[in-house]
Amino acid sequence: MLSRHLALQSIGTISAAALTTGLQARQSCEVFTSTTQRAVTPDGALKMLQDGNNRFVARTMRNCDLRKQVQETATQQ
Repeated sequence: MLSRHLALQSIGTISAAALTTGLQARQSCEVFTSTTQRAVTPDGALKMLQDGNNRFVARTMRNCDLRKQVQETATQQ
């Protein structure tokens, strides 16, 4: 059986890791507007697709703010 101290320490470590991972995911997920879309080259688009596929294969998720995406692009679609 785990001691209370060890259990609390483990929870703290897991929470810190989850917070760091969440921050990294949010920072790497920008809203893709018509302005940013026009700036993407064919090679850049291919790289984005390959990066997305690599995340899918590795089962790495990005937590994007999809509501913000919808709000910022609703009038442009």
